Amino acid sequence: MAAAYFFGKIFSLSRTSRRIGYLGIVALLIGHSLLLWYGTKSHYFEEKLGKAKAIKCYVLTREGKVHFLEAGHDVDPETGLPCRDVTPTILERLREYEKGKRPERVVEEEPIFFDPRSGEPIIWYWMAKSGEIELFNLMGFNPENGEELKPVTSDVVGAFKKQEAERSRRPPQRVDLDKYPPFDPRTGQVRVWYWLSPNGDYEFYDNRGFHPSSGEPLIAVTKEILDEARKRVSQRCYIITPEAIVFGSQPGLDPSSGRQCRELTASMLERLREYEKGNRPKPVTTDEPVFFDPRSGDPVIWFSKDRRGKIRLFDLMGFDPETGEELLPVTRDVSGEWKAQQERKRRPPQQVDPNKFDFFDPASGAPQVWYWRGQNGEYEFYDNQGFHPRTGEALKVIDKDVITAWKQGFEKRQQEQKELERQQQLLLEKRQKEQQEQQEQIERRAQSGIMCDQAAANPNDRRKASNIPGVSYDELKGNAAEALDICQMAMEAFPDELRYKYEYARALDFSDPDKSIRIYRRLTHQKYPAAFDNLGSLLLRQGDYSGAIAV
Repeated sequence: MAAAYFFGKIFSLSRTSRRIGYLGIVALLIGHSLLLWYGTKSHYFEEKLGKAKAIKCYVLTREGKVHFLEAGHDVDPETGLPCRDVTPTILERLREYEKGKRPERVVEEEPIFFDPRSGEPIIWYWMAKSGEIELFNLMGFNPENGEELKPVTSDVVGAFKKQEAERSRRPPQRVDLDKYPPFDPRTGQVRVWYWLSPNGDYEFYDNRGFHPSSGEPLIAVTKEILDEARKRVSQRCYIITPEAIVFGSQPGLDPSSGRQCRELTASMLERLREYEKGNRPKPVTTDEPVFFDPRSGDPVIWFSKDRRGKIRLFDLMGFDPETGEELLPVTRDVSGEWKAQQERKRRPPQQVDPNKFDFFDPASGAPQVWYWRGQNGEYEFYDNQGFHPRTGEALKVIDKDVITAWKQGFEKRQQEQKELERQQQLLLEKRQKEQQEQQEQIERRAQSGIMCDQAAANPNDRRKASNIPGVSYDELKGNAAEALDICQMAMEAFPDELRYKYEYARALDFSDPDKSIRIYRRLTHQKYPAAFDNLGSLLLRQGDYSGAIAV
């Protein structure tokens, strides 16, 4: 009725009525649009073919708000963020988001990724550049880097499960709690599992699994376990004294006693108990001692070393009964050195290069080389005592006088060798120079034909190479001597080529015209066309007019 009223005003004869009609129609159109917007602003779905279809999409802003746009927008033109379709399940979580709830990391081992009622995703994810996936329980933004979280898909779920399966299959590795936090600082989730040995020592690992030695399952750590382990670590080193064992908390040099406080381990504790009971170190007499505990890898042999570097082994910590010095636990280097000493006693002497083998042990100063001297004064050096393999003479231990005499002879032989090498080098250089000159001569002879053409060819000679422009008679006069040498070589290298003889005679015109005439005559007999012109010119120059006319 209002529309009909205002429409009738448009055709009124009164200007005022017409203006009222126009304004009324515009107001009705605007009001109708506002009523439609107000009536549908809280509607997110419409029924189409018996199914609910989304008519809006949503955008999350970094200010914590949710913007709804009409369906069909891929990107919000104001923020540039993607506009995602609204679903009933998503709408419930958007209400939670509008109330201030924010995404939290999912710590469950087997989370539910999709709503069992609708099949829609109820987990959001963020993927690092390395491919590692983190899960969250709500839409929003990653609290660490501000990147928008995305709803999971079946592919993402598969990748996450594969990631967790690989992580669970990875064998546990032993870790140091001082360098590896036992709990995740973001989620509080356990990152460390432990195993308790029969003697009460804790071992910590970075993944669930089983102990590699005992096969017992590893257990997730708790605060109480960590406190107990740290309490045991407070006594983690020991000091040996002739009377007793003193325990300390800081491995290293003890400032009060001046002795070394050595690291305490479970296997070491067993031997310390023996020492406290009164047992003392005894020399190891077996040829193949066990240096390290096969269970823990800790040393079970102690040693001392005399001034000559000889190593003595003992079966317990304590002090050397001969020197009174504290025995030290063996290391891999010490065990290897002891085995080398034992091997040296058994093996025959091997000849060595004195320039690459130390004569004396740098630690003890003991000689490490034995020598034999032949009748001609030559020295041979060996790495062990014994007898010379050819003469059977006993090898003698090295000393400073022998080294001095050997070095003097060695330097003399070196000088003689250097002089011989110098003479050989000079002879080699001479031969190389001769070979180079011969090669250059061969190459020059091979190139002499081209060079002769370039130096003395007649521009009008039809038998010259087409790519050679030739040299005029006046130009040739200035280079005649050089042209003679080159063309002489060309004639010798190519005796059947008449062109080089002709060019040689042409260069000879200025220094020996009579000889040149003889060459031209032979060439005319051989029907070389260009020779006729040159021969006639020379005869004319000498006044032999009849001969010139005949040519």
